[in-house]
Amino acid sequence: KNSDSVGSDYLTESHLNGSFEEAAGSDDKEEAAEGYCGLGMTYYEQKQYDQALEMLEKAFDNGTVKTAELCNLAGTSALCKEDYAKALEYIQEGIALAEEKQGNKKQEDKKQETLLQEMKYNEIICLEKTADWEMAKEKMSEYQAAYPEDESVAKEAEFLQTR
Repeated sequence: KNSDSVGSDYLTESHLNGSFEEAAGSDDKEEAAEGYCGLGMTYYEQKQYDQALEMLEKAFDNGTVKTAELCNLAGTSALCKEDYAKALEYIQEGIALAEEKQGNKKQEDKKQETLLQEMKYNEIICLEKTADWEMAKEKMSEYQAAYPEDESVAKEAEFLQTR
């Protein structure tokens, strides 16, 4: 099974947390990684971001392949618990993975583009939270050029101009 769909497969098949915990406790590293990944996604869905981040990191430590989606979950979890440096790290890694994946595709994948847009916005938020105003302004300009239809960032862009 590829790890892209591991967590979502478990969630849609409605495995109970118990089977994730059982898998996470396995001596088999791959099985443990899948268990941690599933737990991380479950905790994320339940808005328990501390546990979500911890489980996703254990999944990565056990060999779960990082995808743009998983980096976004880890980054968003870190953002929600106000660990902006870690959030920025995961989000930028996710952006790089998404852009690489996008570059490998001929036609544009809407879901991938939406994910990329979300991560680029979160990157700006992390840069603001760490008071890296110059980089935040630069990323906001890039964001507005790439997504001119997103009017929801107008206030954010205005705020950045005052920094």
